[in-house]
Order: sequence, then C-alpha cells, then structure tokens
Amino acid sequence: MNWLLRNEGQERIKTYGIGSDADGLFWCFDGHKQRVDWIKKYRHILDNGLDRKAFKLLRAIWGKSNQCPSVLDACAGLGKDAYLIALSGCSVTACEKSALVYGFLQNAIDRLDSSERVLLTCVHADVMSYMKKWPVTRKRPDVVYLDPMFNHRLNAKVKQHAWFLREIGEHGTQAELLEASLSFALSRVVVKRSVKNTWLQNKKPTYSIEGKTTRFDIYQV
Repeated sequence: MNWLLRNEGQERIKTYGIGSDADGLFWCFDGHKQRVDWIKKYRHILDNGLDRKAFKLLRAIWGKSNQCPSVLDACAGLGKDAYLIALSGCSVTACEKSALVYGFLQNAIDRLDSSERVLLTCVHADVMSYMKKWPVTRKRPDVVYLDPMFNHRLNAKVKQHAWFLREIGEHGTQAELLEASLSFALSRVVVKRSVKNTWLQNKKPTYSIEGKTTRFDIYQV
C-alpha cells in the first residue's frame, strides 16, 4: 500500500476506494471489496493437476511442441492469464504499465503460499521500452503474449475486474506493439482477440484457435 501511495498519491486511491487489510489490497465496486484472487479461480487445477489441452490459451502458448516456453505477458492486467500460463510450467514475466494495476498484481503474487507459487515475475514498465532495454546477454522470451483490451459487453461474472482495468489501467497505443513483439519473440506471438474483432493491425496470423467468444491468433516468427 505504501508503494501505491508513493506512486499514485491519495486522490485516485480514494476515488476508487482502494485500501489494504489482512487479506491484501482491495478496491470497491458497488459497495463491495474486490480483490485479485487467482486461487479461487484455479483451485481445482492446484488440487487436481492441469490438462493443457483443455485451455485454448495454453494450446496457443505452447504451440505444437512439448518444450516449455518462456513467456512475456506484455499486457498483464490483473494477471489471470499470466498465472494460468505459469501453472502450466512456463516461466512468465508479466509487464504492466499502470502503477495501480501493477500494485494489485504484485500484491497477488506476494500473497501466494508455497503450494501456490509459480515462476511468475511482474515488472512495472511500458512494454515497448522494456523490450528495447532488454539486455543483449539475456535470452529473449520464446513467446510474447498480447491481450490488448477489446470492446465487449460486461456481464456479471467479469464486470468487476473489467471495470477496474478500464477505469484505472493505462491504455496505450497498439500501433507498433505487434511488430515490436514479432521482432522480440524467439518463437511466436500470441494475440488474444474477441471473435468479433479483426486481426490486430489487420495482420493475418499463421493460424488461430477460436472459442465461443475469444480467439487466439498465433504468429510464428
């Protein structure tokens, strides 16, 4: 909480009812405390194991190989996808530009106990600058994952977190993000899109994996 106060100040924190208690950081939505809680969503995986083929996201990230890729999540948000990718065994770096969103992401990682921890690191940075400043001696990630926010109707199950990201998150340009990611990734770039949206920057992917509402466009490099 002190980190947020230093980087954001009191005004925005009060506006969104952001606070901290014994269970970690929270924000207020419709008078109720909301938190980043990956464990509640993925408890069944932690208890019973993970079938990668059951998740379209993981099929896109892993590709057609059984070699575990390293991943840069370039639009981390509140980390739901990043945590799932890490649960599959990948080493994930989650990059988030918004100080407030990053604060919640790091707090969620800090709250994990030993049975819930994965290879997930978050950084507070603009991803374009982060990729440009990547040390030449450090191996670049195999996969860059892009989840730019797309327009969709908010239903009761997602509106609390989607509202938070739309209201508080940093909305940068997508104009150069795909091309920069294609130059940076060693193997492929995965882009999450609504099935109603066209390809990002109208660039045709190598192939796509499509669900009822979401599509993953895979670009081999």
